[in-house]
Amino acid sequence: MVGRLKLTLNLALVALVLGPVALHAQQQGRFRVLIPYFTPLGDADDDFGKDVSKELRELINTLPTHVPIEEKEIKDQAKRFDTKIEDLTCIFTRQLASQIDAQVALCAEYNELPDKSWAVQNIVFWDIASSEQFAVTDVTVGEKDEEMAAQHIFNEFDRYVQQIRAQGICGDYFASRQWENALRNCDEALVLNPDGISTRYLRGRILYEMENYSGALVEIKRVLELEPFHQEALELAGYMSATEGDDAAARDYYGRYLELNPANAAIRMRIAYELAKAGDPVGGMQLIDEGLEVDA
Repeated sequence: MVGRLKLTLNLALVALVLGPVALHAQQQGRFRVLIPYFTPLGDADDDFGKDVSKELRELINTLPTHVPIEEKEIKDQAKRFDTKIEDLTCIFTRQLASQIDAQVALCAEYNELPDKSWAVQNIVFWDIASSEQFAVTDVTVGEKDEEMAAQHIFNEFDRYVQQIRAQGICGDYFASRQWENALRNCDEALVLNPDGISTRYLRGRILYEMENYSGALVEIKRVLELEPFHQEALELAGYMSATEGDDAAARDYYGRYLELNPANAAIRMRIAYELAKAGDPVGGMQLIDEGLEVDA
């Protein structure tokens, strides 16, 4: 086995991997949560969406870790950007959140069913800094059960808070090189959110540092299934594939990585060196030649 790629382990890397929300979760401040009106589909009455969002804000305001942005502020901020709270689609909600210092945003839609019940769907909490999402299961409630719908979402939001906490502790242990403890907490976070890209990438890094290369590569591949152009995952997958002697896979991963940085000569030279160091000097020279063609 060729010597491992040395990757710096420090809090700056943890910030890159986990994002600001996970790090802030280790502190005592409260995160701002943007909860607009739920979006009615078809001819659904919009009053239900307004009422559920109000109930949910009240519930989240009971948490010591998060604080909902008040309805009036949402209206005022939306007006600043020439829109109205009623017109905040999921994309606009996330864009607005990034402009008003909200760390988390909620998107939700609902249909009115023939029996006057409500089917709430596509419920997602978004981490604004990392663009990761935490999906909430759909829920159907009766005509006057706005509180029940809000309580369902709040209960699952509590799982999100637990995930962020476990993710932050995993990052702490990762930074201090306590691999077993880090792995345990990352696993706890993934139970709560199996598609958490940052946590899954960090789990792959932990397995890599524990010299469980096959397990690490499996995790990194799962990251790339969720986010095909995750730069750190592409680079690590390329290096591990090269050290395992899978030159074709290594060149593919590195090639995809360099597609994101086609004209960056410094990155191309570093990747070529990593390939050569891992046992594929031919692949390294090929990358350099391709770089010369780009510059030509």
